[in-house]
Amino acid sequence: KTSLASFSAIDLYNGLRSTMSGRNALPEIASEEFRELADGVYKFCATDFNPGRPRTHVMTNVNMAGTATVRWLNEGDFCVILNKNDDTLTFEGTVVPMDTATYGDVSISMEVVFSMSVMFDECYCATNLFPPNNQAPKNPNYGAVENQCTPQAYMMRPAEAENLLFCPKCEQNQCSKANNERNRNGAPKPIWEGWYFYTKVKGSLSGDGVPVFRKIAMESFPDLNPEITTCTLNIENLPLPQFFCSDLDDPNNGYGYGVNAKNQACGFATWFNCQEDVDDGTVDSKLHIADFNFDIEPCPTPNPTTSAPTPPTTPEPTVNPTTSSPTNPQCPTQKKSCTDFENMEGSNMCTTKEDCEMMPGYIFDTTEMGRGCSDMGGNIEDCGCCRKPPTPEPTPQPVPTTPQPTVSTCPLTKDSCKNFENSAGDNFCSTREDCEMTPGYIFDTDMMGLGCSGMGGNEDDCGCCRRPPTPEPTAAPTTPAPTEPDVCKWFNVTDEFCVNVSGIFCPDDE
Repeated sequence: KTSLASFSAIDLYNGLRSTMSGRNALPEIASEEFRELADGVYKFCATDFNPGRPRTHVMTNVNMAGTATVRWLNEGDFCVILNKNDDTLTFEGTVVPMDTATYGDVSISMEVVFSMSVMFDECYCATNLFPPNNQAPKNPNYGAVENQCTPQAYMMRPAEAENLLFCPKCEQNQCSKANNERNRNGAPKPIWEGWYFYTKVKGSLSGDGVPVFRKIAMESFPDLNPEITTCTLNIENLPLPQFFCSDLDDPNNGYGYGVNAKNQACGFATWFNCQEDVDDGTVDSKLHIADFNFDIEPCPTPNPTTSAPTPPTTPEPTVNPTTSSPTNPQCPTQKKSCTDFENMEGSNMCTTKEDCEMMPGYIFDTTEMGRGCSDMGGNIEDCGCCRKPPTPEPTPQPVPTTPQPTVSTCPLTKDSCKNFENSAGDNFCSTREDCEMTPGYIFDTDMMGLGCSGMGGNEDDCGCCRRPPTPEPTAAPTTPAPTEPDVCKWFNVTDEFCVNVSGIFCPDDE
């Protein structure tokens, strides 16, 4: 992967091979392997980010909330080729459903090329034009980028950010974690300084697994057209695909700093839709139907195999909540202080948060060193007591009671209140609250509540609840009858004309 002066790595290898023979002879490199040694070209294998666990994938369907539904794992070598010379990242491989018992022995093959990468300074959410990033670019608000850099926020970006792109994408607190562990992992400032963000994609999914993929998508996105059975990748209006590894020569020794949105390993992440759905207008521009998230590792073989896929290894079953065995070596201790905490059955266990969340009815607890689940003298990261909370005591239902009439704090009913502007004399002394419950009455505290107080002054919240007088009906305005004029005034006529029509001649000044 390196060159000396004008010699490529291939030239150096072939020169070295020509000088060695016998037991020390180097093998001839097949033509399809040349790309592995070409200058500026790196080949890796994709692998799921959480091997052997139920929540892991290379590709996954998602629902409208963006949550993984049906997960897909790589079948054999899933090659990822970074070519710095032509600025591309290529996938060549096959994925199969994790749950083959439900979805069958089907597979999806793909050859997808991402291209035209940009660096972080062209990303809207990495600049100080993104409102929470007042210390960007060196010290962005990673939490705000994760929680507030949404499709809606990007679409409403200010005019001066019009040419900036939708990136970077952080999830599961991984960007903040990379920043917080800078002293150990050597992360730059900002942590996405070297990330590749790709603006173009070309490629499609193929194989007998595509109809299954489409059917699963339609369960979460019912507006999708059931007659569409293909999927050409589309990334419009979505966060840009992102790739990074701090050590391209040895990704197992490198960091991705959260680039795959799942952990700190070298890797890749993107959301995607199918171009066919975009053209059909059946998928919202702010939503997506599937994700890629994976780690990368050195790839030992030159090309992925194209033979019929073999069923993947059946994932280990989720630990039954009644067992007392820990589920992960991160949490090796099964302490009594965890097993019996608020649980008479003693079925709590030490485990990771992810395993605990797979167990219905259990909650993850890290207080008091994970209830004793750590051997370290302090709680191990992501290790605690997976415990069943106590069943709450039923809350007694209150016995319904018949409401008692309100006891008035204004017991006096003075004549001055009873008859005030009310010939019927049915006004009464009352509290404001009681009066407001009486239709057609108003509460009056003028002149000591119109005599409702026996204290020589008006008591607090005590007055006359009175019926206001019915207003006299207002006579409708009458339109005066038109009056006949005494004379008919004509202008610009002659005395002779007036005589002829039996009229009276009026001079102009009248």
